[in-house]
Amino acid sequence: MRLLLALLLVALAPMPATAIPDDLTQDPLERGALIALPGVYQVEARFMVGGLSTRFDGEQQLAVDGPVTVVGTAFGIATGAWILTADHLVNGTSATLAVAALSRDPVAQARLGTDDPERWVEQTGARPLKVQALDIRLRHVEGAPMANPLAATLQRSEPEADMALLRTDRTDAPVLELDDSQSVGTPVTTIGFGTDEIGAGLSQPALRPGELASTGTIAGRGSRLFTQVTSAVKRGDSGGPAVDAEGKVRGMVITRASVGANLVPGPQIRSFVGAERLAVASGTQESYREGLRHFWGLDFVASKDAMERAIEAYPQHPLAEEFARRSTELSGAPVTIGGPDAVASFLRALALVSALMSLGLATLLIRHDMRRRSERPLPAHAIDEDAP
Repeated sequence: MRLLLALLLVALAPMPATAIPDDLTQDPLERGALIALPGVYQVEARFMVGGLSTRFDGEQQLAVDGPVTVVGTAFGIATGAWILTADHLVNGTSATLAVAALSRDPVAQARLGTDDPERWVEQTGARPLKVQALDIRLRHVEGAPMANPLAATLQRSEPEADMALLRTDRTDAPVLELDDSQSVGTPVTTIGFGTDEIGAGLSQPALRPGELASTGTIAGRGSRLFTQVTSAVKRGDSGGPAVDAEGKVRGMVITRASVGANLVPGPQIRSFVGAERLAVASGTQESYREGLRHFWGLDFVASKDAMERAIEAYPQHPLAEEFARRSTELSGAPVTIGGPDAVASFLRALALVSALMSLGLATLLIRHDMRRRSERPLPAHAIDEDAP
């Protein structure tokens, strides 16, 4: 019976998600991501860059036509329009900006003898020169394109920990909750707009499942402790949250590692942002959480009411309107949990259980027949008189 139950659970187990999941998903990590997604942003920091400084060759001139853009991820961390992201995305002095600038100047690449700006910057220790910061722009998940972005200003940064605190004018925007626990093996999902292309990002965030791993130091960052996560992050996921099944932030992605990525852990984020800011609850996020709880409990009337309160608090909410529409749509219709994929998985599991039951029945019949044969008396010539 235990074997049958285990096989049934394996057959029904969902595949890891890489995009915004189905609204009726049964996967705990996907649900946690749906809780967190409204507070996640794509961030673009734009600069004018005139040159690079290297350890070996001194100053190298660049001729970049137009702004150089660094793309990453950010998320709401405290009520009052406070946004957290990675410092190297927005500070104008990082190797990330040097790579983005050199990638925009093919003439300079030819002069320097490289077709791999990222590797060249790493080998030479290049940093940008003659930098003019232009602006920082944010875009919501499912929100307006960067042609109509949300403006943000840099309020505070801590380069050694790679954290930067931004602020917008959207005081009622959703914010994410922190969880300070860093227990090894905790399942999490990183949320980010990362891609392999320099200076570009995904139009929608990718969800990359993983687990919290070891905690330790990183070369060049002093004695601070960082947590590793096994999620396969990409360039541009920096600044994104790693959230658990409750949608709470366990850390922020800052760098890729040999396996997975490095996170600024929750306790350091709490210290940087300030406990007094984090203590203020987000009414928008509380209404949205309540709406999701009712939605997954199939109480679509209550879900719609809660989602409408979230919209009233924050009209630009990126997902509440869609959940309100879905609640209205589903309130008068039969609901299939998980969609057609879950139905197909259930039918496959049912077929597997039927096959196992048939195999078990056949085994019982064979054993019964063997027992009957063993009970028949042996003929006289078959008895071995010398047997002990």
